[in-house]
Amino acid sequence: MSLLRSPLLPGSVVSRRYFSTAINVAERAGTGAEEGGEGTYRVEIKTKEELRRYVGETWGVWIPDEQCCEDHQTPMDAFAASYFAEDPVVIWHASRGLGGKTVLLALLSLTEATTLGAGVTLLGGSGEQSVRVLEYMQGLDPNLLEAFWNAPNAPRELLRRQVGRRTRLRNGGQVTALMASTRSVRGPHPQRVRLDEADEMDMAIYTAATGQAMGRVDEVTGRRVAGQMTVSSTWHEPDGTMTFLLKEARKKRWPVFQWCYKENLRGWLSEETLAEKRAQVTTAVFEVEFDLQEPSPERRVMLPEALALTFKRMLGEIDVKDDWVGELVFEEPAPEGLYATGTDWAKDVDWTWILTYRVDRHPIELVAIRRSGRMPWPVMVEYHCERVKKYGGQSSHDATGVGKVVADYLTVDSEAFTFVGKERTDLLSSYIQAMEHGKIVNPVINLMYAEHKFADNAALFSATKHLPDTIAAGALAWRAAERARGADIGTALKARRRARKKMRER
Repeated sequence: MSLLRSPLLPGSVVSRRYFSTAINVAERAGTGAEEGGEGTYRVEIKTKEELRRYVGETWGVWIPDEQCCEDHQTPMDAFAASYFAEDPVVIWHASRGLGGKTVLLALLSLTEATTLGAGVTLLGGSGEQSVRVLEYMQGLDPNLLEAFWNAPNAPRELLRRQVGRRTRLRNGGQVTALMASTRSVRGPHPQRVRLDEADEMDMAIYTAATGQAMGRVDEVTGRRVAGQMTVSSTWHEPDGTMTFLLKEARKKRWPVFQWCYKENLRGWLSEETLAEKRAQVTTAVFEVEFDLQEPSPERRVMLPEALALTFKRMLGEIDVKDDWVGELVFEEPAPEGLYATGTDWAKDVDWTWILTYRVDRHPIELVAIRRSGRMPWPVMVEYHCERVKKYGGQSSHDATGVGKVVADYLTVDSEAFTFVGKERTDLLSSYIQAMEHGKIVNPVINLMYAEHKFADNAALFSATKHLPDTIAAGALAWRAAERARGADIGTALKARRRARKKMRER
């Protein structure tokens, strides 16, 4: 989306009366109230072009409307289809981060509430995602400080109150951001339901949201405001909610609007931002979540080039049996060193892996590894604590599905991380991307190498598949390393100075 004025309207500000008709409800209702008074503000918009101009001039955001890829549509096409609600369900499939989906949903919700007097509910893949849409509308995003309610031509006189997750308008419209739970979804029956990042949404929550949109006749205009649901998401899980929705769309003939970053390069997105984003994510993630390639369970996540950068034969080549348990130490702790540890627990039939890296080097380097089978929790946790006490630094452990069991036995500070939802996807993407850029090195340990080499999209990004143990432990160690280099750099520098001083004294 562009914050620039439309080239069709250089320097001009269009009055809201420009659009087909801003209905004079005072006359129709016989209340004596003037247009814009309590419950009276409506705008009749008949075409996509009028809708785009209304959004641009009123909210200060111009929606891109130029198709760049043969099988894609424009963001404005998707926006108009949802607003005019000719289909009961509309699907938006767009790039992650660069598709502008969340901003579009915020614009859509606000436009429907102001022009139609509609009730709108917003539901994200998480409660935080729902609030993010609400924050856009409230003008709290630092990149959109002159848009939405802060735009010069915004109808601020309509605002009745903005409290918590709800914005109420004087024309009867309202926008509510719901928590990501089946209970909150089943309550209201608004005219418009908007779901953001559906692929991160539990199927039970999506199911609860279906059928909640309910049309009504507007008492002010006499026109019917149709009930409609729009589902917006990136498609990154091969067997997730978005896969189900796209299959349903084919069966029920719901329209699916696709666009990628290329459609936004003619709008708000710059080449510099695109280059930054490409450098931040893995190649596999960029292909699926930005170029909109279909996620394939069989597609391997690690490219051969990334494997070669990560597993170095010069650091050692170790073959162990499949049932090997034990510890390998490649480097004892150094006084000046800075370390990070990640631990993935053996919960059923898998293995506990404890990986420790030296992180004051570039790339960070594996210095110790332990593998053990399923044991009583006190024993497994003690292995983790012993390692952290020996090397120091930051540590993270897998808390998925273990509740407070681990916390009861910990004798060191260790971050509990849960591999679910967006947090899981973001951490694993960050870990893979770090290896693609040569930021992590390991000896070639056959079990660890094989798990990384043969890991596919289903194993990493599907909530129903088992995450390979060494990848989980490695990702947790990478997370701890990122914290260590930020939080402990001062401590590490002091330790180095002490170590150098001792060497000089000798």
